[in-house]
Amino acid sequence: MLTVADALGLARALTSAPRGAACLRPRRSGGALVMKVRVGIIGLPNVGKSTLFNALARKSLAQAANFPFCTIEPNVARLGVPDAQLGERLQAFAGVERHVSATIEWVDIAGLAKGASRGEGLGNKFLGTARDCDALCHVVRAFEDPDTIHVEGRVDPAEDVELINLELLLADLAHVERRLTLTLTLTLTLTLTLT
Repeated sequence: MLTVADALGLARALTSAPRGAACLRPRRSGGALVMKVRVGIIGLPNVGKSTLFNALARKSLAQAANFPFCTIEPNVARLGVPDAQLGERLQAFAGVERHVSATIEWVDIAGLAKGASRGEGLGNKFLGTARDCDALCHVVRAFEDPDTIHVEGRVDPAEDVELINLELLLADLAHVERRLTLTLTLTLTLTLTLT
């Protein structure tokens, strides 16, 4: 089971990954330099995404209930990544009174289901939210409980991972195909215009 400490450890790994791995990148927001990473929590409906999100936020921000698609709109929690040692060193080096920690923006994304990549249900919206994230945290149900509904009617973690990965892959493929079609159309239009 992933604990809050494990999730924060993951956050630290994301923010300090060596040698070209995915890492925290500075962004501009309203003129200020912001250091944040956006992590989307994904998985099938009703597997514990909102429960994990609430544990990370250390408060109940997202409704967690025993029915599929309890979450429709994404929930967002911005959490600082405290690093006292680095903060003190940077403060001393820069000669400033305070420092601002890097942040992780955790996004509780509604459950993805079979057919999401084809736009079934609100699949395109959910996949679009996932696409806007820097990293994905995949929650998979690996426990039997007759009182907790599973959208596929059975608990099979390996098959659930495969289903979500397939939906993400198909959504990426559709995105690339749309971009390729647009590029080819623009190229053809420009060619015809110039001739």
